[in-house]
Amino acid sequence: MSPAPDQPQATIAGLSLEQKRQLLAQLLQKKPLQRFPLSFAQQRLWFIERLQPGTTVYTIPAVLRLQGELPIAALHRSLQEIVRRHESLRTRFVEEDGIPYQVVMPELTLPLPSIDLSSLEAGQQAQHVREQLRQIMAQPFDLAAGPLLRSSLLKLHAAEHVLVVTLHHIIADYWSLRVLMREIAEVYHAFL
Repeated sequence: MSPAPDQPQATIAGLSLEQKRQLLAQLLQKKPLQRFPLSFAQQRLWFIERLQPGTTVYTIPAVLRLQGELPIAALHRSLQEIVRRHESLRTRFVEEDGIPYQVVMPELTLPLPSIDLSSLEAGQQAQHVREQLRQIMAQPFDLAAGPLLRSSLLKLHAAEHVLVVTLHHIIADYWSLRVLMREIAEVYHAFL
């Protein structure tokens, strides 16, 4: 529907800065999620997941022992920043008419659950850390629901923690996980 001939047409140039921001926010909110085709390697992993749902064979772990004072809020903020920067970490895999697609979520809040093992003796701590790692690694990823990245923090002492990051191989490989961990450290130091 076009405006009546006697009414002036509004243009973006005629809007105030605040009106432009509001318009942009509205447009971004209404933007549908975009679908992208899978790479050949992703198709293979998606197909294997369909044959063996809930498998943890393609879970990639990273375990870091952190020593020294740890501002957990800065660590969590750095993880969130990495997720914001990298679309692959916000990607999930949906199927439509038998065809898989990648869908990048506009945002993702990554929880950082913390387990306090500081009250245990050293031997018990080591046993509980191993058990926690087994449990974390045994949790399958849901490719359609996401997220395909998880993080957990185990507190051993006030100045000693274990950070566990796991992700599905469909969104990353071991090389990119090393890059990711290095980037987390850099962003963490920037947030201190």
